[in-house]
Amino acid sequence: MRKLYIYIIIGIASLLWSACTDVQLCDVSVHPHLAQVSFKFNWGTLDKTKPDSMYVIVSRPLNTYHDYFSLPSVNSSPVGMKSGEYFMVACNKDSMVDIVNLNEFKTDFSNISLEDLALRMKSLKREEVPQLAGMDWIDFSPGYSYMANTGAFFADVQNYISIYTGNSAEISFFPKILTQNITIRLEIETDNSVQLEEIMAEIAGIPMDMNPYNGIVNEANLGKMIYSPDLAKRQDNVSTFEGTISVFGLVAGQDEKAVSGPGVLQIAVLAKSESKKKIFRAGVNISKLITEAGLLKSSESGEGNVKAKETATLIIDRQLKIKAGEIEKEEEDGVSGWFTNEENGDINVDI
Repeated sequence: MRKLYIYIIIGIASLLWSACTDVQLCDVSVHPHLAQVSFKFNWGTLDKTKPDSMYVIVSRPLNTYHDYFSLPSVNSSPVGMKSGEYFMVACNKDSMVDIVNLNEFKTDFSNISLEDLALRMKSLKREEVPQLAGMDWIDFSPGYSYMANTGAFFADVQNYISIYTGNSAEISFFPKILTQNITIRLEIETDNSVQLEEIMAEIAGIPMDMNPYNGIVNEANLGKMIYSPDLAKRQDNVSTFEGTISVFGLVAGQDEKAVSGPGVLQIAVLAKSESKKKIFRAGVNISKLITEAGLLKSSESGEGNVKAKETATLIIDRQLKIKAGEIEKEEEDGVSGWFTNEENGDINVDI
């Protein structure tokens, strides 16, 4: 009988231990086998642009364990973590960016790793793009999804972080800008009969996915973005416009004379001409500029491309000329030459 009692006690203890080890987040006073870990985000000069909240995603390769936490972007309250050596990445939460495979990462240890995660810009339908509300927009690259110009995205990686049972720890992250700021500069020459009022632009060839852990962009999944260039300078009859997009990169098209797809910039210019308002539409393939700018480079692992620089300015050296209320056609098809979309009609539309 005494031996039976011993077996029962051992069985109950085993059940309690199993239940305890299966819990990933718990109170250290109840489960002292966990460490209490807090996370600190050091923003430095980026403090004014920091997001409201962050994801911290953790991976323990030995006795595999994965988890993630949603935390404030300053300092966090402690969370319970199992002991071991961890690899971690922190990145900001954004309503317009999904983290692909995040839930699977937490549950499917054997098949999903940090390298399988992806920050993915949400695809927008045309009616979901606020800049296009009420605009008669003719899309030169209809086969690509729209995405929002969300601004900077941040991330930091900490590797070989040791967590010890029953102890407390503070892990510091130093977020860096993950995205690239790419400025596109263009010039429009007009005669005295045309007054420019507003310009809208679309650029195609933007990677919609990037891995937050290794920074590799997915060049097979490309989209496009609408943005509003600002007037930077006006001299005589030439207006210089600049617009900046914050993106995971920009990919050139294989055909530098293509009128649709990656590398194609299109604009719609709202202007007054002969006492009427008109929309002037034109496009230009800037693939050569993108390639020459060296925006991406091979990753250290050689498994893909990562951003090569924080910022870049692409300068279109061929002016768009609007004379006598019409877009002036160019005599030669230069790589950086402007083209119209005559096959779709409505190049210049009275409104």
